[in-house]
Amino acid sequence: MGTAPFVLDTTCGAGTIGPKIQSDKETMGQSRRRNVRIRLDFRNKTPIYAQIGRQVTDLVARGELVVGDQLPTVRALASELGVNWNTVARAYRRLDAAGVISTQHGRGTYVAGKPRRRRRRGTQALDALALEYLSEAERQGFDGQAALGAVSRRVSPKKNSD
Repeated sequence: MGTAPFVLDTTCGAGTIGPKIQSDKETMGQSRRRNVRIRLDFRNKTPIYAQIGRQVTDLVARGELVVGDQLPTVRALASELGVNWNTVARAYRRLDAAGVISTQHGRGTYVAGKPRRRRRRGTQALDALALEYLSEAERQGFDGQAALGAVSRRVSPKKNSD
């Protein structure tokens, strides 16, 4: 029912920078404070949007963020983390496509559910697998074209490639 239960923590190496946000969440008439941390490592090769997305997904999977929790707006989160708003928007788009969050125009962004792990039918399942693959490839320092090339080599009818 309220606002996002977030404490944001931006890290670079060993230091911590940036402000923190805390808010209360009403649960069964009781106010409960939960601290949820997002840590960014600007020295890591993993893109910042992927770090944000992975951490939000992990928080939902562990139950630290639950269905209905409101996340900060793109601009508010970007301001708190000290990153460009396009970076946060990209993370939110990927999380939305994966079904982790739901963005409702004019109302906000909310946790939609646990990350999808079960088999789904049709292109939705394939899209989710592709998103996971691309995120992992980017985390390991490869761009989208290199990842696509690896897949293309595997589907090619040629038997010569390793």
